[in-house]
Amino acid sequence: MLGLDGLARAHIFSGVELVKASGTMNGPDWPATDLMKFDDLTARDYLASRGLSEAAVNLLTLGAFPQTISALTLFRVLATYDRTQLRKIRGGNDLLPRAMAAQLRSPIAYGCIVQSIRQEPQQIVVSVESSTGQHQIAADAVICTIPFSVLAKIEIVPTLSLSKRSILAQMRYTTATKVAFKTRKRPWEREGLRGFAQLDTMAEIWSPRGNDQGESGVLQLYQQGELATTMDAMGAADRHAFASGTIERIFPGATEIIDEVFEYSWQRDPWARGAYGIAASGQLYAWKEHLTRPEGRIHFAGEHTSLEYAAWIEGAVRSGYRAAAEVNAG
Repeated sequence: MLGLDGLARAHIFSGVELVKASGTMNGPDWPATDLMKFDDLTARDYLASRGLSEAAVNLLTLGAFPQTISALTLFRVLATYDRTQLRKIRGGNDLLPRAMAAQLRSPIAYGCIVQSIRQEPQQIVVSVESSTGQHQIAADAVICTIPFSVLAKIEIVPTLSLSKRSILAQMRYTTATKVAFKTRKRPWEREGLRGFAQLDTMAEIWSPRGNDQGESGVLQLYQQGELATTMDAMGAADRHAFASGTIERIFPGATEIIDEVFEYSWQRDPWARGAYGIAASGQLYAWKEHLTRPEGRIHFAGEHTSLEYAAWIEGAVRSGYRAAAEVNAG
């Protein structure tokens, strides 16, 4: 019996090592041409091609990422993802955007709805609607971080290139609903558990307050896929009961120490319309030359424009550096 670790080492880690050895993992040349064969197969199909049973394939694809991603995307994620070495910002991750905002020369205009983007010979004009009415913002260039799931609904003149419009139409955004419970204690830690679990329902359970001072904690269900859509259709009480019941099966006694509940659905957010955009099998190479390419004065950033760190904050941050460098170079 190989077990989960043995199966992963026998059937996945060899691909992970090939990705690391390619030398393109963190650069603009990702993915290397000789890795293309791994992008043509979904993660499921790749594992099945190695003679694994359906049960073994299901075990190796537990967790949040959709099984339609390519084997190459799976290898790339695992090449840099070490759950034992995760880091967080002391005091809360929101300190990062707050620190960035503090360095800006002018205040951020919140609550503005972008209605159109119009490129002119000497400038670009963004039409927005806010609580004070309609406004026109003119600039030399625009860095657009709007998710492609939303950008496709915004008027852009002249229209984007055919290749970019094709990506906007093809990119699929993952459905995800998170229900987080604040607990009075963290009894799972006394049992030597981190509060993390991968389920066979495209869900994960996280305890994001691990190692914090004090007794209170957080357990959250991060549900993706069809069950996320099912949860969204529930009333709030039923949704919370479903989430807490799922957590209770993994961490017995958790429901007895819940103080508060918080929730968020990415696909129900009209400014997100999905948790993250990620390439399906075959799309890494199809999109490689076109995904981040500027369109006139419009430059693109956001996790959805990162082939290296798709779906991660890391990808969003790196894309921001790239887009800023493009503007400065122009």
